[in-house]
Amino acid sequence: MVHSASSPRLMSTAEFNEARAVAPELLQELLNDAPPDRREALEAFLNSAFLGESGVTAGLPIFVATTENDVEGIKAAISNGADVNAKDTEGWTPLAEAAGQNCTEAASFLLEAGADPNIPTTMGHYPVTIALIRGHDAAALALLKGGADPSLESVNGMSAAQWLSEGMSGSPALISWWALHGK
Repeated sequence: MVHSASSPRLMSTAEFNEARAVAPELLQELLNDAPPDRREALEAFLNSAFLGESGVTAGLPIFVATTENDVEGIKAAISNGADVNAKDTEGWTPLAEAAGQNCTEAASFLLEAGADPNIPTTMGHYPVTIALIRGHDAAALALLKGGADPSLESVNGMSAAQWLSEGMSGSPALISWWALHGK
């Protein structure tokens, strides 16, 4: 796919309605043409993208393996073409799911596999602030060690740096790390 440097043209309402009317047929054609070994994953992705499901609810293998803290499952999903920075319809990446579920091993592996720790959700939350808000200090520490930018402010106006500087985390390991590496 070639992307132009210019801004994309917005569809008119009539064009959008026409596209929406033929979308189910086009999606079915896409599924029919998919290799048999990829059909299930493609169907889960399309359901997620077009039905508003989360990656976990849609059954996307990388999201499911992440929330189960299943590093081998994540490896298998990646070897089958899963994107470590894939977003579901709410803008959650596998790394955001790992942060939200305190799946530290999954978070660490995703970071090693190239996941970007600084991708916000659609609502404007970053994985590290998701972890901190939910009290998942081990996941927050893994994210910070893996390159999460502590200065990025989430939608609530709080950054990980503010959160940690104000002592809103009780984990000795995280407090010690922040004392040594904080900005």
